[in-house]
Amino acid sequence: MRVRSLSIPIVALTLLAAGCTSETAPDPAPTAEPTETPLSDPTTLAELQTYVQDTGIADTGIIAMTPGSATGVDVQLMWDELPSPDEQLAALSAVEGEAAGIVDDAELNAIALGSIAGASVFAGIITDENPGPEVLRAMVDTTADSPCATATLSHETYGDAPEARVTLDCRVEAADLIELAESYDAVTATRFDVDGVDNTVWEVSVDGWTTSDAFLRLDMGPIEGRQDLLVDLATMAEEHGVTRIQVTDGVTGFGLHGTADAAQSELCAAMRDRIMADGMAHAGVYLQLPEADGDDAWACYLTE
Repeated sequence: MRVRSLSIPIVALTLLAAGCTSETAPDPAPTAEPTETPLSDPTTLAELQTYVQDTGIADTGIIAMTPGSATGVDVQLMWDELPSPDEQLAALSAVEGEAAGIVDDAELNAIALGSIAGASVFAGIITDENPGPEVLRAMVDTTADSPCATATLSHETYGDAPEARVTLDCRVEAADLIELAESYDAVTATRFDVDGVDNTVWEVSVDGWTTSDAFLRLDMGPIEGRQDLLVDLATMAEEHGVTRIQVTDGVTGFGLHGTADAAQSELCAAMRDRIMADGMAHAGVYLQLPEADGDDAWACYLTE
């Protein structure tokens, strides 16, 4: 049997005297002294969810068997305010220990540790399977100390090669597209060079804007000189009134989408030439009209 140091107070109960016939005022009713009773061990994963909240391990918890598995346990722990990396991992370890007493040969599988900042944006880490302590530590440390407040680990297969990829959701302080582009070096300096992670991807937007307003998808990096390219493209966009910029810096090429009026029909060629001057193997520039309609949807589009 596991020994616990956790306990909860029992509310004192007032015991009323009954059947008293004396005219003399009765003695004050005895009151039970507050005592502490050890918490019972949770015996099901549903009870463990309640236990997590009642003991303060996390503000809420969702703990369930992995679908189709006899031993896998998926864990989601959420806090109103995300605690330190050490506290997050300690909470996960506590849940893992409890689950081991409920499910035979229990193994943590999918994991989420986080909070909903402002009741709208998730901050924390998500994994599609348990990557082990070293990767979990790297993920919680990274999201605590960078503009990339969310890290998602996924396992995907490209051709014959499986890949463990961490995607970082990064929201930077910027007043315009140029300042967003200028964040490239700082953002991509945050990457995962740890066993168990094959690649880092960055999804970068401006804090307070939607991803439709401006968005960078960086599938590799950091690449020397890439920030200069992004700044040049952002400057061209700002000067010519291009909005809703979406950039993909991919493994097989570079793509730029945006919205521009018909007067900017020559801009695609200028942007493509600047991209290709950076040694890109493939580039595509697509500028859509603000009121896109049928065959007249584009101010210009070019690929190479």
